[in-house]
Formats: sequence, C-alpha cells, structure tokens
Amino acid sequence: MIKKILFLCLFGITTLGFSQENLPFAMMKNAPVYPDCKGDAAQLKECTAEKIEDFIRTNFNTTIIDELALGQKQKRVTFQFTISRAGYVEGIRIKSADVLLDAEGERVIASLPKMKPGTHRGKAKGTLYFLSIDFGKKKKKA
Repeated sequence: MIKKILFLCLFGITTLGFSQENLPFAMMKNAPVYPDCKGDAAQLKECTAEKIEDFIRTNFNTTIIDELALGQKQKRVTFQFTISRAGYVEGIRIKSADVLLDAEGERVIASLPKMKPGTHRGKAKGTLYFLSIDFGKKKKKA
C-alpha cells in the first residue's frame, strides 16, 4: 500500500512540471508501442512496459552496484523520461544513490529503440514514463 501511495505522489509531482503536450503512460489508452509488440491496446501497453523493463535490466551494468558496495536499500534506480511524438526518448531523469548509477541509467535509457509514438484523440503525443527498479531483487515472473 505504501508503494502505491509513494508512486502516486511521485507521479503527481513529476507530471506537474511537464507540458500538456505530454501525457502519462498510465493514462494513455493508445500508449507508445515498443518494437515487436503485438495485440490490442491493453496488450500493447503491457508488452511495451515489460520490454522497457527487460531492456533496462539486460543493458544496465550492475557491476557498478557491486563495485560501489551499496546497501540493499541503495540499489533502487528511478527512471523518468518522455517518449516523444516522434517515438524517441528525451527528457531523461535518473535518481539513484550514486552519480555513477545515474550516468549508467541515462546511458541505458538513451539507447532504447525508437518506438511507435502514443496517440490521444488521433494525434501523436509525447508520453511520460516512470519506472523504479530495485537491482537488488530479481524481476518477479508474471
């Protein structure tokens, strides 16, 4: 329950500073689509979210965490970015326990592939994306 409240608070705070041209991923019916995702709108959204997390987990150099000898609670990295109306990642913000992790997070997010942009009322829209990953824990299987 606390995680949900924290997410909603962070979500609300982060969306206040963005243009009305950008809509939150969670609120978009026709969200951006990661390459190779197929299905209806809900399946595309779920697939995109899974593919983004998998991409980050696969490409993030976790040896940095080991080298920094961080405590369990310091292995969380928060990613915030916009998927532009053209499908590219921009406006990257990373928050973690160390600037080296921030830099690695930015490197990984900047290397995400171009996606099909999200649409709202028939027009391409920038989409705000927020994800927090605890690299001290394994991804839960669905």
